[in-house]
Amino acid sequence: MKLIWLIFSLTLIISLQSYSLTQQDVIKLAKKQATDVKLSIQDIKQVEAKIRQVKGELFPHIGLNAMFNRYDPNYITNFSLKNKYNASVYLNQKIFDKSIFESLKIARKNYLLKKAILKKVEQEVIYTALQIYQDILEKKEELKLKEDTLKYWQKNLILTQEKYKTGLISKYDYIRTKAQYETARAEVINAKTNLENSIYQFVYFLKLKKTPLIKERLKLLNIPIPKPENLKN
Repeated sequence: MKLIWLIFSLTLIISLQSYSLTQQDVIKLAKKQATDVKLSIQDIKQVEAKIRQVKGELFPHIGLNAMFNRYDPNYITNFSLKNKYNASVYLNQKIFDKSIFESLKIARKNYLLKKAILKKVEQEVIYTALQIYQDILEKKEELKLKEDTLKYWQKNLILTQEKYKTGLISKYDYIRTKAQYETARAEVINAKTNLENSIYQFVYFLKLKKTPLIKERLKLLNIPIPKPENLKN
């Protein structure tokens, strides 16, 4: 039990020796690091490229054709005995093409759709990240309570041991107090394990390279509310 206690204590200390993290930092990391948000941003870039491509079809297109005929005395041909060059430049301008304007209209609507989806994905990722963050804060408070309880039973056990040695209490009372102390110690180990699991889930979800040090106390979530135009979109 002492070895398990030492392992969990060292693991928790090492895992928390990194950098401090606040709730606002969580929101920034959720937007930047989450895979779903990155994919949505990439979708918007693809739509923007499509819009530029469609717009490009509305502008004039300049073309160049060139041909070179080289005289070869080893072959009998109908060409003259001279090398020939032929080049032409042309300008192509579409006066009106309904399909281009329809494509541009669809691309723009798709762009607005992708931006709305990005907002939705961001909200979902931020909400999930803040939920895990809130869970860590709750587990920290729970661990603190368990540690305080353990300290109480540790002091109580020392006092009970002295009373038992002097014959003031029975062996049953001593064993019962010791069992309560062992239960409190097991609950602390379990609380530390739960906290470490929440921190690991947080690091994995946001793809963090280092384990953050969360110093904030337990408080209510402050999740950004989508703007009316985003909800409409």
